[in-house]
Amino acid sequence: MRFRAKRHQYVAFVLLALAGAVYFARPPAVDIRPWKPLEVPIELKVGKVPTPEFTAGLDTKYLLLVESERRIEFTRLQCLLGTVDRQRVQTCANIAEAIDIDWAVLHNGQLAAAGSSKESSGGEYGDPMAREIGHFSAKRGERYSVVLYIHRNGGELSTTNPKLVVET
Repeated sequence: MRFRAKRHQYVAFVLLALAGAVYFARPPAVDIRPWKPLEVPIELKVGKVPTPEFTAGLDTKYLLLVESERRIEFTRLQCLLGTVDRQRVQTCANIAEAIDIDWAVLHNGQLAAAGSSKESSGGEYGDPMAREIGHFSAKRGERYSVVLYIHRNGGELSTTNPKLVVET
């Protein structure tokens, strides 16, 4: 006995195929949430570095990160960024940490938060790698800017295209 599709089965198949075509032909959804309201290249040279203003997209805590491309050996990059904790004495004995940055966040020209990279040691270990230098709270729709006070030249870390990133 041979199977013969009935008319309603043809209609169901055509509708299913049409739905699949519409689903796969649609443009990708755009993520409009501002996870990184600021991402700017920085020169790791001693001095004051002001950033452009940015608008906070969420009422939340934002992280301040120095982000570096993985252009040098992983452990060496960790040492330069200062993301090695417990074994720093052994692992980084001959490699000085390149991150020594005080920072201030301004809101309407007034100091909203301040801190130092010495108070933070976390980071992100993807590509690029990042060193957290601080965090601050911000309100959605408000404008902020960051001022970095760099106390140590970045040396070899400068070859990794460092950026200041503000992210949630």
